[in-house]
Amino acid sequence: MHGYSFDHIVCNGRRVYIDHITSSVEQARDGFESSLFHFMRQWLAGEQEFKISTSGSTGPPKTIFIARHQMIESAQRTAEALALVAGQTALVCLHTDFIAGKMMIVRCLTTDLKIIAVTPCSNPFAHISVTIDFAALVPLQVHDLLRENNGHAFAKTRTVIIGGGALDLADVQRLKHLPCRCYATYGMTETVSHVALRRLHGHDVSDAYFALPGISFSTDARNCLIIHLDARDNTVTTNDVVELIDDKHFLWLGRWDNVINTGGLKVIPEKLEATIGRVLWDGGYRLRFFLAGIPDARLGTKIVMVVEGMYSSHNFSALTSLLKSTLQSHEVPKAYFVSAAFVLTETGKVDRNATLRLAN
Repeated sequence: MHGYSFDHIVCNGRRVYIDHITSSVEQARDGFESSLFHFMRQWLAGEQEFKISTSGSTGPPKTIFIARHQMIESAQRTAEALALVAGQTALVCLHTDFIAGKMMIVRCLTTDLKIIAVTPCSNPFAHISVTIDFAALVPLQVHDLLRENNGHAFAKTRTVIIGGGALDLADVQRLKHLPCRCYATYGMTETVSHVALRRLHGHDVSDAYFALPGISFSTDARNCLIIHLDARDNTVTTNDVVELIDDKHFLWLGRWDNVINTGGLKVIPEKLEATIGRVLWDGGYRLRFFLAGIPDARLGTKIVMVVEGMYSSHNFSALTSLLKSTLQSHEVPKAYFVSAAFVLTETGKVDRNATLRLAN
């Protein structure tokens, strides 16, 4: 069956036969299943090109076309890097309207992994009793799983990749001690999912991303990452500011388009967020936050902190005192905003601009 040896998948707890999907006999029960079955029909029919919307990593969001062979090459790189082999079980709980969900299906169909599909939710492991060899999650799912059941769901999984946004520092600390292999991913639609991984588990934990097989890196004049996808000089220039270690490793610092120019000094908010996160963690604070820049008559732009949850002015006074003892003066947030819950994009990333507009 087009190289896929299994005659069925498990979808939301029920057995769904491949020939029922390809013949459109199987009726989808929600939007996720409809998208999943549609993409599987396309792939198993031998479709050679797929239309996918980008998330805006390399510029404004747009629709692009990705060739079948590109998706196969990406799946093979992941399988090699993570030692995935035929017969293992994969959990698909990301929407297949987007590249992350589509590539989970492609990895299964090309590597011959058993598919267990669950409509995206905060705990996709809730009704799964078998061991999962490979799963892909977004940070919000990881965040909820670690808090709702103290990470016990991860005991059912051997390898987890996490992508689509930045992980909360507290979550990173907890992931270090889990028994499964956990990796943060770096990639985008234009690179056909991830091209680099960062170890989050055990003694191998690292701040640096390492390239998947066949991938290499360089930087442009802005110190933004250039991804070399293969020997055919196929490159993608990003808006991600990095510290290049060598052509196979880099440290991600932040987004060029998020850089804040405050009083003539350039600040990469994501880099400063990492520093502040460590300070708050050591000080006993468990906050979900991000930094932004807003207009200021004196500084041009001033740094503000947007915090999720309910905090009083007293809390912020203590926060400021703590940060002033560690940060340079221009790095200390000049104001605080509170958002009951961060606004998320369709792919689960924090929408910084929308959240800032709604914050008090």
